[in-house]
Amino acid sequence: MIGVLWAEGVVAEIVLFWLGSRLLRGLGPLGLMMTGGVAGIVRWGLMGLVPGLAAAFALNLLHALTFGATHLGAMNYLSRTVPPDAAASAQALYSGASSGIGSGLVMLGAGALYAEFGGRAYLFMTALSALGLLGAMRLAKSASRSAA
Repeated sequence: MIGVLWAEGVVAEIVLFWLGSRLLRGLGPLGLMMTGGVAGIVRWGLMGLVPGLAAAFALNLLHALTFGATHLGAMNYLSRTVPPDAAASAQALYSGASSGIGSGLVMLGAGALYAEFGGRAYLFMTALSALGLLGAMRLAKSASRSAA
C-alpha cells in the first residue's frame, strides 16, 4: 500500500507539473508557494485527524500542491529574482536547505513523535506548513513593497 500511495503522489505531481505554466500565469510563483502552504495545512491536519486508507488516498493527492506547487513556485521565484551568475548556487542552497537539512531534521523527530502521538504526529507537519505559508506571505509582502 505504501508503494501505491507513493506512486499516486508522484502521478499527482506529474499532472501539476504538466499544468505548471498555466498555474504560474494564474497564481505566480509566490501564489503557488502559498497554495502549497494552505494545502499542507489541510493535508497534514486532516491526515492527523481522519484515520483510514481511504482518507490517506484522498489526502495524498494533495502532494501535487504540498510539494509540486511549492517547488515549482520556489524554483520560478529564484529564476526571476536571482542574478543568472548566482542561479546554480541559489538552487543548490534551496535544495540543500529544503530537501536536505529540512527533511533530515523532520525525519529525526518523526519516529519519536509518531511513537508518542500516533497519527496525531501529522499535526506537527501542519505547523510546519503554516510556517511555510507565513514565510511565503512575508516574502510576497516584501516583494510588493520592493515593486512599489
